[in-house]
Amino acid sequence: MTNPRGRRISIVVVEDDAWSAKYLCKSIREWFPTAAIHVLDGQEDDAVDRCVGADVVVLDMSLGDHSGVDLCARIRREDSTVPVLGVTSFSANHYRRKLIAAGAQGLLHKEELDDVVQTLASVMNGQPMPGFPTPSEAQQTLLRQDEDVLPLTKREQQVLDEYVASDGNAKKVARTLHIAVATVHKHIQNIRRKHHHVEATGVLEFRDGSRQPRK
Repeated sequence: MTNPRGRRISIVVVEDDAWSAKYLCKSIREWFPTAAIHVLDGQEDDAVDRCVGADVVVLDMSLGDHSGVDLCARIRREDSTVPVLGVTSFSANHYRRKLIAAGAQGLLHKEELDDVVQTLASVMNGQPMPGFPTPSEAQQTLLRQDEDVLPLTKREQQVLDEYVASDGNAKKVARTLHIAVATVHKHIQNIRRKHHHVEATGVLEFRDGSRQPRK
């Protein structure tokens, strides 16, 4: 099977679990026997570069220390044509909103292998799953959001750095920076307002019990 340029279809599978990658590739190979399949674990420094220009990317949502949602957004900012199909071993609803915002074209449970490969064919043919944007639409949205970002104050940047490092624990940030938890919440609200595109990553979620994490 070839792409419109007459070349072998190039499929990139980003999956850090070797067994999952093996079965994904096996199913993909059955549907696309002549495709060139490249497997990454998502930890590579050049992961984005190796996804850009592919005919489709199959992207796991949980990549060890890295986020599949974050990687999707980075790919989308660089490439307005490659479709990204997210897969997860958890409930798809947990990632759906974030992945749409990050510019993907679909999301499925990775154990539904027949659905994955069928949807793979659809997104390569320019048909995203319902509710998901096309690659071009998604890139335009992300780039517009980037242009709208306002600079953070020095204190806001400190709060953000500590918040990410503590995995969203506002109480820990408050102790580290010697400020009130309510002050941390206020800074995070300001950061959300200035950097609304970070909502796609799911980083800015309260996990200290004062608010429920957004799904």
